[in-house]
Parts: sequence; C-alpha cells; structure tokens
Amino acid sequence: MRFKKVTPRILLMIGLTYFFAPFSGHAKDLPMHETYSTAKNQSLTVAATRYAYRKLGAATGVPLVLLTHTRGNMDTWDPDLVDSLAQKRPVIAFDYKGTGLTGGKAADSFAEMADDTFAFIKALDINQVDLLGREP
Repeated sequence: MRFKKVTPRILLMIGLTYFFAPFSGHAKDLPMHETYSTAKNQSLTVAATRYAYRKLGAATGVPLVLLTHTRGNMDTWDPDLVDSLAQKRPVIAFDYKGTGLTGGKAADSFAEMADDTFAFIKALDINQVDLLGREP
C-alpha cells in the first residue's frame, strides 16, 4: 500500500484523538519479556537519523503508534497503560528526532515532527497504523 502525504495538521488531530479500550487490569498476565518496562530498546535508521523505539504486544492487528508531547520521550508513557493497550495489538513507542535516545536535531516545528513521524512509520514498512497522542 502506498502512503498518501499526511499533512501535519491531520497527523496532529489524529495523534491527539484518544482511541483505546478502558484499562483492562490484566497487564500482569503478559509474559515478562512482553511488558513495556522490560521491552528492549530497538533502533531504526531513517535519513541518517537513528530512531529509538520499543515494540511489544500482540503479533497481529493494526499497530498502535504512541506519540508523546513536544520534547517528551517514550519513557513518559505509563507502563501499565501501554501493557493494557498491547493486550490485543502491537504497540510501538518511539522517541522523536533529537529527544530521548534518538539522534539528530530536534524538530523546529510541528510540521517537521509530523514529517519525521511519517518517515519513521514508513521505514517500519507498516501499511496501516493507529496513532495515540498524549499531553504532558
């Protein structure tokens, strides 16, 4: 499937829309290597920038990509919430360019953050994702 260009405004609106099931309380049922707290950091290089990310959860389903607030990193997510979300689908958290464990210079605008997010998702070779954003 070919991606259409997503405008930063649309990405921001999608990212700020909260679509998740209520906390299930069953995160402790995940195998230890499948919890957010113990998931290994991985990396992926996109246009000379090494992005840090974590992927966990179900092997099938539409992946949920977690977007943090400006200058946030993947460690700002509540592990219990992420574990709950990962019960029925893959979940991917990543650090924006220039934040956390990701290299490069931090984006100067929301448009650049959206472009970087789009490039990261495209490099993962995923045809469809849902986005979940968080505020500080």
